[in-house]
Amino acid sequence: MKALIDSIQAKPQHLVRAPKAITNQTVLALPDHHEIKVFYSLCDGIVFNTHSDYPLAIVESASFLPSNDVILGESHPEDISNEWYILAQGSSGEYLSYDLASQRQGQVYDSFIDRYGIAGSSLIIAQSLVDFLEKMTNHKASEHYWLAEGFSGYGDAYD
Repeated sequence: MKALIDSIQAKPQHLVRAPKAITNQTVLALPDHHEIKVFYSLCDGIVFNTHSDYPLAIVESASFLPSNDVILGESHPEDISNEWYILAQGSSGEYLSYDLASQRQGQVYDSFIDRYGIAGSSLIIAQSLVDFLEKMTNHKASEHYWLAEGFSGYGDAYD
């Protein structure tokens, strides 16, 4: 993970935030080897494509919050989305979520408001945080990689 973050930091179009002491209880409760905890121990978020029309920021550790609370304003304990946490936010208020549920752990979902938590519309765009970081780093087009023609994702979160 460190080598990947270092390679992102070496690119002028991306901004890697310096690490801070982690105070988020959800992150602190994760095992030390969990990719989210490792990520936040190395940096406090990343802003991809800072000078483009489509910047995307991996949120600071303090903002790694339940997606339902942030997007819908309330929790839904009966829905699988109750285990999703805000991973990233775009400049227009669009979100990506990270799944902490043990059976789907690490999956990253397109959580834009028009498709958030809707069966059949919750595209899995990465299978882990590392997968997501690699795709963001390697994608050269102006739009987000999961919106690019030809990207089909890894299925739907509700499948």
